Parts: sequence; C-alpha cells; structure tokens
Amino acid sequence: MRLSDGAVVPGNARADEAEKRRRMERFWLPYDTAITDTIEAFRRHGVNPALISVHSFTPVWRGVKRPWHAALLYDPRDPDFSVHLMNHLRRDPALTVGGNEPYRGGLSGDTMDRQGFARGLPHALVEIRQDLIFHEKGQAEWAARIADAARAALEAIGGRQTFTPRAGAKTAIND
Repeated sequence: MRLSDGAVVPGNARADEAEKRRRMERFWLPYDTAITDTIEAFRRHGVNPALISVHSFTPVWRGVKRPWHAALLYDPRDPDFSVHLMNHLRRDPALTVGGNEPYRGGLSGDTMDRQGFARGLPHALVEIRQDLIFHEKGQAEWAARIADAARAALEAIGGRQTFTPRAGAKTAIND
C-alpha cells in the first residue's frame, strides 16, 4: 500500500517489483511456511488446530473516529468459529465488537482463505483498535479475552477438532 489515510507511506513509495519480491521472500514466505509447519505438526498428532490471526486498526480513519474496540473478519462461506468467537466477545457490555468491520473478511488467497478455509480449520481474524493494545497491560488483557473467546468458540463448534480433510482440500498431507 503506497497510501494510508491519504498519506504516502515512505517505505512503500518507490517499491518496485524486485523490492516487493524481496519483501515477500524475507517476511511473508517465512511467516507462511511457519504457519504451514505448525498446522502440519498438529495434524501429525491427529489435531485440527484453530487458526487465529490478530491484527490492529487505527482509532481514526479519514478523520472519522472508529466505534469498535475490536472486530472479527470472517468468510461468509465459513463463519461458524468466527461468529462464535465474536459473540463471546460481545457478551462484555463495555465492548463494541464489529463483524467484518472495519474491513471485510473472506479475501480470496489471503492467509485465512489458504491456511484456514481451504484446510477445513476453524479460523478467525481478530482486529483490535491500536490504542487499546499500545501498552503491555492492554496487550495482556486482549490476549486473555481472545483466549477465553477462542475456548468458548471451540466448545460451541464441538470442542477439540480432529483432523479430517475436506474433499478436494489442498494440504501437505494429501496433495
């Protein structure tokens, strides 16, 4: 992204295709490989892990204050785990938790699509407003909230997940 909220991102302003490839190889590929390796390690033990990705969003966008404390981004094709996680977070009356806000989930080819949906894993992308996790105390609070909500969401979808690949799903085990 060369622009963010109308401002040029200096490190991206002149990024050409070679620089994009270099960044993909240096940052994204090791990240994606680590996710694949971790999923496969769980599956070797017969466990279908839940995949939760945590991101943050700015409190203000284009001059407008965002009302959410957090949000769950999910693919409408497979919302179960995310919606249960979101509903658990919404039990706290002090929180405003959005669904597919401030962005939408279900982006073809993203990590949740490739590593979660395609593999048949319970998966969710949690967005937290940046001012709430700026300090360690907020980070610890949100880590605990997400852990509690994830346990409740797993319980709601049947508890511990055993590995049974979806027909046609691409995994390192059945490719």
